[in-house]
This record gives sequence, C-alpha cells and structure tokens, in this order.
Amino acid sequence: MPMDRKRFNRMLGEGAVIVISILLAFWIDAWWGAKQDSVREKAILESINSESLENQVELDRAIQRFAESTLAVDAFFNMTPQELGALPPDSAEMILGDMFGTYTYDPQNASSQALLSISQSLSDEGLNIRQKVSTLQRLVDDSSEEADAHWEWTLKALHVLALSSVESVPGGAAFVSTMASRLGPQVMSELRTNDDFIAAIMVKHSTGFAYQSELAGISGALDELRSALSELDPD
Repeated sequence: MPMDRKRFNRMLGEGAVIVISILLAFWIDAWWGAKQDSVREKAILESINSESLENQVELDRAIQRFAESTLAVDAFFNMTPQELGALPPDSAEMILGDMFGTYTYDPQNASSQALLSISQSLSDEGLNIRQKVSTLQRLVDDSSEEADAHWEWTLKALHVLALSSVESVPGGAAFVSTMASRLGPQVMSELRTNDDFIAAIMVKHSTGFAYQSELAGISGALDELRSALSELDPD
C-alpha cells in the first residue's frame, strides 16, 4: 500500500530531527573539547610565565656570579705575590672565594616540557610560545658541555688548593672560604707561584668565558620568551 504523504512528511521530519540532533551532539562535543583544550593551554602558558620569572632570577644570579669570578681572577693575576700576601684577611678570602665562584644555570622546565609534549591543537599564540620554549631549551641543552668543562676545571683547581693546604685543613677539605680564613693571605701568594694552580685556574677561567657566552644566548632567548608571554591576552 502506498505511503500517504502525511505519514511520509512525518517520518522525514523525524529523520531530520535525528540527524540534526546527532550533528548538534558532535558540534557540542567538539566545542567542549576545544574549550577544554583552550583552558588547558592557558593554564600551561600561565605556568610557563611564572616559571620564566623564576628562571630569570636564576640566570641573572649565574651571570653575576661569573662576573664576580672574572674580576677576582683578574685581580689574582694582576697582583704580585707580595701584594697578595699583604692583603687584609677579608680581602684575600673574598678574592679567593670569588675565583672559585661557579654557578651553573639549571632552569625549571616542567611547564615548558608540558607544552612541548602536548598533543592537542594549539592557538597561534600557543604555537609561538612553544617555538620560543623549544629554542630556549635547545640553547640550555647545548650549554651543558661548557658547564661540565667549567666545573671539571673548578674541581681540579680546588684539588691543587687542597693539596697546598693539607697541613692546615685536615683532608684538604674544599671549603675555599674556610681555607682562606684559616691560612690567611699567605695562601694567596703561595698559589700565585704554584704552576699547577695557575694552569688549572687559567683553564677554569677560559671555560668560564665559554659558558658565559652560552648564558648570553640563553638570556636573549629568555627575554624573547618573556616578551611574547607578556603580550598574551589575559582573558
């Protein structure tokens, strides 16, 4: 029996409602997923912003520490053994302590790693931040070789210092300020004529310059990241 028009129109309408309901459900699901992704992205970017502020403090501290070390090494080499031996105890302790000053930059990167590993679609802003985070992380990773070399030669110079002080500091303990305060300025003049110490401190100094160059590059990348983060819409 042929289907009457009224029944056909009713079935067509019901089918349309079902299709529209399914499409609407898909749209709502996609909209909600996109909204959740956006909320997650915003939270990560906010966390990276806080992380970058902490990292800036650490980087500035490392750069300042190397600047102090450079000045101390310059003073050590520019003074004669007699001048070094005549230094006030507090000055000798400060110079010797700064000479061994080393401060590697070890940034916090949990939030940055979360952004790099995220699989969801990112906004244009998120993609821009991720590119800058990736560049910064690469520079930090590349600096590890110079940091390791600098620390290695710091330990070698400390070893020479410990050997020269073994009678006064049991075990040659590598506490520079303690050695300087116990031994007095005379240890400075002795080290000035110690070829092993001179060689070790010079290599430590040169590796420090190489690491400082890496830190300068990291500083520029961190500045770019923080600038991009500051331009994000707070809403």
